[in-house]
Amino acid sequence: MFRFLLLTVFLLLGQFCFPQAPQINTALQQDSLASVEAVELQTDELQTDELQAGDFDDLSSSNGLLSIENCYEKARNNSPLIKQFALAERSAKYKSAAAGRHYLPQVSMSARASWQTDVTAFPDELLDQLERMGIDNINFPNKDQYRAVVELIQPVWDGGAIIFERANVKAEAEVDMQSAEVALYAIYSQINQVYFGILLLREQLKQNGLFSYELQRQYERVVDLQKSGLANSSDILRVEIELKKNQQTREGILQGLQAQGLMLSFYIGERVSWTSVADITLDAGSYPSYTMQIQRPELSLFEAQRRQVEAQKKRLLVKGMPQLGLFAQGAYANPGLNMFNAGFTPYFIGGASFSWNFGGLYSFGDEKKTLSVMREKIDVQEENFRFMLNQQLVARNSEINRLQKLILRDSEIVSLTEEIVRMSEIKRDNGTLSVSDYIQDLNTLDISRQTKAIHEIELLKAVYDLKIDRGLVGQVGN
Repeated sequence: MFRFLLLTVFLLLGQFCFPQAPQINTALQQDSLASVEAVELQTDELQTDELQAGDFDDLSSSNGLLSIENCYEKARNNSPLIKQFALAERSAKYKSAAAGRHYLPQVSMSARASWQTDVTAFPDELLDQLERMGIDNINFPNKDQYRAVVELIQPVWDGGAIIFERANVKAEAEVDMQSAEVALYAIYSQINQVYFGILLLREQLKQNGLFSYELQRQYERVVDLQKSGLANSSDILRVEIELKKNQQTREGILQGLQAQGLMLSFYIGERVSWTSVADITLDAGSYPSYTMQIQRPELSLFEAQRRQVEAQKKRLLVKGMPQLGLFAQGAYANPGLNMFNAGFTPYFIGGASFSWNFGGLYSFGDEKKTLSVMREKIDVQEENFRFMLNQQLVARNSEINRLQKLILRDSEIVSLTEEIVRMSEIKRDNGTLSVSDYIQDLNTLDISRQTKAIHEIELLKAVYDLKIDRGLVGQVGN
């Protein structure tokens, strides 16, 4: 009798409560679908209007997909540092032209006025004899003398100064351009950060969409289970909460993609969307070989610095070389060349000149030793650079090997977790597993897929970082 009364009460409660449950579920389902549609609309808006607030010097719409090699090239050409190459070439051109003009005739003009305590004169005995001979019109120079001179010097041999100076100018320009190349090379690592950041967020967005689809499917399934008495309203609310959380995650990913797309646009100087970034697929030829020669711009910089030191050493030789030239001098002076002819007179002198200054040899040895020390410093800097780079290459290769192993384990974990979710779904449908436990299994599957996606993108980035470490990307001629 008690069991009959209890069953009757239970049936009445079921007729009173459960007819409204489908209406509640329908409202929740419609609200969930509306939220998902709103997020999808927001995605479209972000893709079309994400860069309206950005200002760029040379904006252009990107048609098709943008590869990472395109980004390297565009970022290089868009960097202000690229201007240093033209500036270095212009500077070398002007300096070389200035050095060559030392062969041109050198014209100078000078003037002088002076007073002296004594002048050239004959002894009194000689003057008396000249007077007896009837020579008494001899004029001696005054103590105040004046001279204005225009002189022209034509170098014939300068000891090789012009040749060595031009060689030094060329070496200096090479150092400047290689220094700019080193500064530009750092941009490629920054492009890697942004580019693979977009790929990672995009993969997370893809996984988020799959998880959202699975949650929506389970939402509908829980509604059906409620109708059969195997689920209740709290189970539907749990799925609804997971949908909301997943939507929040999606919005965060979209905001991150928008920021990364804007950053990439600033780097390359073009208006691009994160949807235009091309995917990267690794194959056997994508991994840099251990036997590949390192082509970092820093090594070229060290070589350019050595050549500059050698050019400076050769330029030192000029200090011990003689110089030969031609000269012509025209003057207007009082007195002139004839000191016995008082008054202002013009005169001209022309000839060849030879000079050999030995004073420069005093410091030649010390200056040469100083340049040798500079050469040794460059060698030490290169040795340290190679040492640090080799450490970085070892660490990078170890990271690649670690990620490859992790991805293999991730694939196994995903497969096992998918099997667990499949069995959990059967248990849930049979009423032997709660919806909360099943949602926990779904979250575990989503985390395992996200982890695998992260490791795959990290592997891609590590491979391209290794290429940058070895100097295999972005440089002119590579």
